[in-house]
Amino acid sequence: LEDMGHFFGAGGVMDSYFRQYLQPYVDTSASTWRWQPGAAQKLGINPGVLHTFQRAAAIRDAFFRSGGMQPTVRFELKPVTMDAAISQFILDLDGQQLTYDHGPSRPVAMQWPSANGLGVVRLTVTPPPSSGRSGRTLEGPWAWFRLLDQSDLERGNSPD
Repeated sequence: LEDMGHFFGAGGVMDSYFRQYLQPYVDTSASTWRWQPGAAQKLGINPGVLHTFQRAAAIRDAFFRSGGMQPTVRFELKPVTMDAAISQFILDLDGQQLTYDHGPSRPVAMQWPSANGLGVVRLTVTPPPSSGRSGRTLEGPWAWFRLLDQSDLERGNSPD
């Protein structure tokens, strides 16, 4: 995450370069950034490079909303359904806990990385499935994203 912050964060490599060398030559007021007339040629730069800087700005705006070099993702999780064979599901996201046991489903606000910064994600199901493995633990700054990447995710019918 430190490398991501150094490269994409507010004041990071991409942001600093754009502000110092390119911003005066770019119209950022529209949804697609545009060079000022003749600017790309004057600078001797490929016009397509601007798209790269706009994408970097989108990453900065999504992950570095509070500014600075530490990326943060805030979101809510809400259980939708759970197999009847499972009596309880617990997700511990770096000390932030979501527990579901077939009762009313309530959204839980979470943040990654969390304030404690341990970088640990734990999933626990009760009772353990036939595999005997009742949970899973991932560690490190990318643990949450690795869990999502390894999961069988499907888009639901609602925007939630």
